[in-house]
Amino acid sequence: MDALEGGLAQVDVDLGVANRPGVPGGTGLPGIYGRALWIFKSRPQEEQEAAWKFIKWLMEPEQQAEWYAGSGFLPVNSKAFELPKAKEIEAKYPQFKVAADLYRASSVSAVPPGPLLGPQFDVGLIIRRQAEEMLVGDKDPIDAINDAAEEANELIQDYNRRVE
Repeated sequence: MDALEGGLAQVDVDLGVANRPGVPGGTGLPGIYGRALWIFKSRPQEEQEAAWKFIKWLMEPEQQAEWYAGSGFLPVNSKAFELPKAKEIEAKYPQFKVAADLYRASSVSAVPPGPLLGPQFDVGLIIRRQAEEMLVGDKDPIDAINDAAEEANELIQDYNRRVE
């Protein structure tokens, strides 16, 4: 956030935050994505044990509050929100509290949140590949979008045929 103060403050921009748009009849609450830590079983046992020890330490409220205050990433341990580091950053940047309140209001479910899209992972790969061809290669942006849409639609149609 200090980078925002240095950059945006100079151009007189009022930075605001809000929830992402939803669908009519939806909950109005955000989906939470991208939280994963991995321990590979192919690694030596000592490394796996060290990784597990690190993950347990990282999930403690103190480390989660520090991570939240330093990065803006929401803590996975809700006790972190009650610690001074979290309270201080929310007082300094009220935008953090908007996201945190939406996160805390979300329901808890064993079903992972996300789009109802069977081949979601593969569609993501298609999009990333097309973006790379556009950004690193010389592919026209419109062609990249159209090619990604065509490939993704074929994948989704194939998926839908298989699960009907």
